[in-house]
Amino acid sequence: MQVAQDKALDGVAVDPAPRLGQINFVNSLPVVLPLMRGYASVKGEITLESPAALNELYFVGRLDAGAMSSFFYLQHSDDLTLLPNVSISTSGAVGSVLFFFRSQPSGGKPYRLAVPSSSATSVALLQLYLLETFGVSPLIHSLSEPDAMDERFDGVLVIGDRALLEDDRWSSNFQRVDLGSWWLSTFSLPMVLGVWAARTHWAQQFAGSFMAVCDAICRARDI
Repeated sequence: MQVAQDKALDGVAVDPAPRLGQINFVNSLPVVLPLMRGYASVKGEITLESPAALNELYFVGRLDAGAMSSFFYLQHSDDLTLLPNVSISTSGAVGSVLFFFRSQPSGGKPYRLAVPSSSATSVALLQLYLLETFGVSPLIHSLSEPDAMDERFDGVLVIGDRALLEDDRWSSNFQRVDLGSWWLSTFSLPMVLGVWAARTHWAQQFAGSFMAVCDAICRARDI
């Protein structure tokens, strides 16, 4: 989904309007909603998509700045500049990054997991959890909508809105790990699931637009 915002005034030399990405999950509304309703105005075009879809748009140069998965940022940090003082993070239970499983890994049997194709950070986080907790590297199957009821898999990772919707039902049938809680208990640090960043070349070439985007995102956060 794309939303065109304010256009430049005729005859006034201004930087080209930035192409911004925002995550379309409920837990991103604290920043997205003030931007979309104009409470924190930002000139430009906003694309609302899943983290994985946004990551691809940044990678091919079709977005200039916006929200992205932490994993993508770490992979491409040489070409990205963080927007300061804003992130998608949790100090403890997050409720929207959940691992449901039938049984723990055992006996050298392949451990088959279904994970959402819409996430990168959460999948890496799950792999770290299994390695740290059980010493296991699972067989990962990426699906559009993993289902805990699918008996082909020993466990599933669900994120975002679907995790919030399915939590009560699946928690009554399967073992459950909130990966935000696990991270805090293991490392005594908040888990940063997403950040806001800009392509460094764009941020340097259009420093005024970059600062305007930083200001708008932080105003939205405060609202």
